[in-house]
Amino acid sequence: MPLFLPLVSPKAYAKIQYASSLSSLSHTNNVSLASLQLTIPLLEDESAALQGSDTRHTPTGPSSNDSSSRLLDNRALYDLVPPEPQPLARILVDLRDTILSPPCTLTEGLFRRSTNSPLSSGLLSLSLLPSHSQSIIPWRTIAANDPLLPPKILHGLLSSFSSPIISEQLYPVIRKCDTPKDIETYLSPILTASENRILTYLADLISHLARHEETTRMTVKALAICLAPALLHGSDPMIDATMCLVPGQSLPPAMTQDRDLGQGAGTVVGMLMLWAEWSASNRP
Repeated sequence: MPLFLPLVSPKAYAKIQYASSLSSLSHTNNVSLASLQLTIPLLEDESAALQGSDTRHTPTGPSSNDSSSRLLDNRALYDLVPPEPQPLARILVDLRDTILSPPCTLTEGLFRRSTNSPLSSGLLSLSLLPSHSQSIIPWRTIAANDPLLPPKILHGLLSSFSSPIISEQLYPVIRKCDTPKDIETYLSPILTASENRILTYLADLISHLARHEETTRMTVKALAICLAPALLHGSDPMIDATMCLVPGQSLPPAMTQDRDLGQGAGTVVGMLMLWAEWSASNRP
């Protein structure tokens, strides 16, 4: 019988690189996880592994405004929402379908209430991978265990772009938008195809989810208030804060100190409300 020797020399063992987590394996070594079917125990292990791993692969979460936690560049938006007729990234489709189904639609405070799920960090980190490298995530099972988690991951995903989905150069146009027709006439034409598509995606989500207000206690306005901060992070936090107000509201004078924060009553919250109305009116 021939003697079969190991294909890898023991001298090469020292060169073997160990990945601390699945997401770091993909980030560092460009390994696709597309064929991997994730389970709840595997997601728990991923989150636990990330607690002590390199923070470059572990965003601080959707509430962070630190630019170092924003891991997705502009190409990632194109990857998630390419121009039609190319399909949306699977994660956006799966998250939308999960959020618009029970038990999410039966849960009070979607997007408003937070969750301390041990799966959060692992899920968000894996959700930030390029769409062609993403694992198959069991969102329905995740929602059955914690209905607040899918909305949190979507919010975190939207918050993770290095450049905001709504740039501050768009603020003057948004301030002038008072009706759904203004969205169609002034704002939509100056957005990229990907920006238009992601905002339409969110507007449709808001419009459909608001139909479940009786159980979620989340109106179109409440949902827009929760989602608006994820879409912008300009150079002036005070101006960003005004853009996250309901139209007609203003910050206390003590906060603004008589600063000129722009002309017009429109805000990003108002824009999402108007876009949801415009989207609903165009729905077959």
